Amino acid sequence: MERAETLAAVRRLLELYNGITIDFVKPMSGATRIVFKASDQVSLARVMYCSLAANLPSHVWSASPGETDRDRADPGYLRYEFRVPDESGVAEPPNELEILGIYLVWDLAHRDVLDRPSANRLLTAWRGAEI
Repeated sequence: MERAETLAAVRRLLELYNGITIDFVKPMSGATRIVFKASDQVSLARVMYCSLAANLPSHVWSASPGETDRDRADPGYLRYEFRVPDESGVAEPPNELEILGIYLVWDLAHRDVLDRPSANRLLTAWRGAEI
């Protein structure tokens, strides 16, 4: 699967989580940024677990226009970011983006949010263990 297709698939997978909304996906020097907000803490925990399992760097910041700590700490303004490195240094597949996708698929399929045939198609494309 090409990188653009993989990015689109990972975006769709993230949007299957309750309360996860993608702000944007865009390239930067040497990586691609996936920025999202989360209104559901359980979904956030599951997504962050998947990123940690994939050894993918994540960042969090406040997009609040306010100046006080209270304004900046408002969960509605918190943004979460994955920085997915470009594939140039990857010797063998799967790469970090595919590994993130694999963990998301496993989580979603085990909870019956994603059907098994769809899950296994993605897992096969990313060289992950099928369910």
